[in-house]
Amino acid sequence: MRNSQRPQPSHNIVLISGASTGIGLASALHLNHHGYTVFAGVRSNEDALRIKAEAQYPEAFFPVLLDITQAEDISRVTVEIESWLQRFPESSLSLINNAGVVVSGPMEFIPVSKLKSQFDINVFGHIALTQSVLPLIRRNQSGKNRGKIVMISSISGLHVTPFVGPYAASKFALEAFSDALRQELYPWNIPVVLVEPGSIQTPLWKKAKSTAAELLSEYPAEAIPLYQRAYELMQKASAEAEAGGISVEPVAILIHHILSAPKPKSRYLIGRETQFIPLLRFLPDSWLDSLLRHKIGL
Repeated sequence: MRNSQRPQPSHNIVLISGASTGIGLASALHLNHHGYTVFAGVRSNEDALRIKAEAQYPEAFFPVLLDITQAEDISRVTVEIESWLQRFPESSLSLINNAGVVVSGPMEFIPVSKLKSQFDINVFGHIALTQSVLPLIRRNQSGKNRGKIVMISSISGLHVTPFVGPYAASKFALEAFSDALRQELYPWNIPVVLVEPGSIQTPLWKKAKSTAAELLSEYPAEAIPLYQRAYELMQKASAEAEAGGISVEPVAILIHHILSAPKPKSRYLIGRETQFIPLLRFLPDSWLDSLLRHKIGL
């Protein structure tokens, strides 16, 4: 039975983008359950009503309409959070940059417009949102309540597989942005933390499969015979990896740990296969390529 009675207002406030489903929703609900005041970014009023109904403490759970590619959405949400912080000046603010999409396909034929869209959401949107709320994070640092910035990246930001080049490129860029920002914010003791999940059971990849099917109609005729077999094998391997992936709950627990830790690490790998990722950088590219081809069946 849901307990709607909260003992006291929380001094820990968090803004999460992409909170309609998957890691974002699981994290929003988990943090609300543990006493955080949560501003959960969604794309529609229907999503807002749906996730509000799932919150244990709905009076401290605020779905906000937030398309991170739209400056007016970012500005409105920033003002809303600033108003809340003025009511509770002892609070700290943390940001979880989670929103994302997957564009996949052969790099030779991916429309440049789709590449731009991939980066608009997975990179530039996160940069714009971070720039907007960062002054609030810096301003509201008191005592043990210290805000943090958490970037939801991926092992694709460390290691690239075929036909996921656009998504991987965006995550590589997010990693670079995070590493630079972490060093630049050191004087204010604002941690910037990367979370790098492996295979996760999340709607993100189901949406990616649908998007990939739509893209096929935009490819020129010669693309199909050149890449169809390899692309289908890669999609099959991705589906198998997702089926064997972990649920979103452990990622939500990890994010809670990061926000609670006085000195979190700069990056966290999570997922069954991620234990091998640090070893890959010691292998020659030709070996890695061969291992991938063997795994996919090419």
